[in-house]
Amino acid sequence: MRRSWCWAPKANTPHEDAEDETDELADWLAKRLRVKNLRSLTEPPTGLPDFGQWLEKWCRDREAFWETHPAMTKLADQLVARRPPGKTPWDRTIFEVTMAGQQYQVRVLDRGRQPIEEAIAIEPLLRGLRDGMWRAKPDLGLWYSMSFSMGADGRILPRFDYETRPAINDVPVAIAEARADLVRAPRPERWVPAWLST
Repeated sequence: MRRSWCWAPKANTPHEDAEDETDELADWLAKRLRVKNLRSLTEPPTGLPDFGQWLEKWCRDREAFWETHPAMTKLADQLVARRPPGKTPWDRTIFEVTMAGQQYQVRVLDRGRQPIEEAIAIEPLLRGLRDGMWRAKPDLGLWYSMSFSMGADGRILPRFDYETRPAINDVPVAIAEARADLVRAPRPERWVPAWLST
């Protein structure tokens, strides 16, 4: 008998008049997965490195790298007036950067996305950072957007987006400008985002 499921918002439980076919499903899975005991699949594998520990170390190393990166230090110096007023580690000021060809925008997240006076002063730093990252890893090409948080101590932690089509003043960047970046800093075809390859 086919199991009839009730997809009511409150519960995903079978109708009371449906037969329980759990044993049939378990037998089918055991045959399909070629195991005798399905419970053994729930046990963590042995002999593998601790992924949680590896990820924690990777995060610490990444933070240490960017906290002392010369471009981040100079950026923090330019944005000292934008440091968050709080003193706890979770107090942060968040910025968004968009760059495609000659198009460029920086905004701070403060009651919405707001322009900042320092945008012109930090543009050469951001363009230099972008080009330096490309030279270090040419296959990645150039990033199109970056967001970064600045703590009360002035340390900056960035995040880069190489894939998503960014927008300036809520209007998608010009394809011609983004293609100019692609010509200047080519990347393997498989890594060219769909919005840029059409």
